[in-house]
Amino acid sequence: MLKHAKKRVEEFCKFEVKVYSKDIFNQFDAMELMQFERLEDCFKLAINVYEMDQDSGVVRKIRSSDKLYENVINIFEYKHHAMYITDLDKVLGKYPCVTCEAVLDTAQKLHDHKRNKCQLAVIERFVKKPKMYIPSKNRMKYLLEKYHVSGTVVHYIDHFIVNDFEYILVPMNDSAGANTKFTKPHQAVSVSICDCLLPMR
Repeated sequence: MLKHAKKRVEEFCKFEVKVYSKDIFNQFDAMELMQFERLEDCFKLAINVYEMDQDSGVVRKIRSSDKLYENVINIFEYKHHAMYITDLDKVLGKYPCVTCEAVLDTAQKLHDHKRNKCQLAVIERFVKKPKMYIPSKNRMKYLLEKYHVSGTVVHYIDHFIVNDFEYILVPMNDSAGANTKFTKPHQAVSVSICDCLLPMR
């Protein structure tokens, strides 16, 4: 490792038109971000630098190379120390699928995606978890309760109607233009309605 480092310092000294010596190697100072462009031109590579916010844990790029060299290295800067990033997707917490370009947030999700969904020509998407309808709060009733108004006041009574639909997916092959294709329409099998409305007299 030391021999390899000495060789690289010697190459950099040659690029800087300096005479390499053992003293130069032993006293070689750390380089600032502004000096990385000289490193890129010397070793013919592009250098990107990332850092992580200590409070939020978010990783962001603080230096983006504009060099078009084939070799690219990514460095993680932490407390003025540089660490080589071997897997940039893992550091950024993003795992892209090279087949369909979907971006997953864990390696396990990417693994499951490649085994299942990415194999399909058509991916059906539905709501992950149904949500219950919550009506907006009665503003007048809220103000009466807030200011402790009581007595002969008649509160407005909210009315509710709840619908429950059950359906099945019937395979079909129909198109609506060049970009839209219907694969499985919803075929209703039952509808339930519940309400709190008083019967009309």
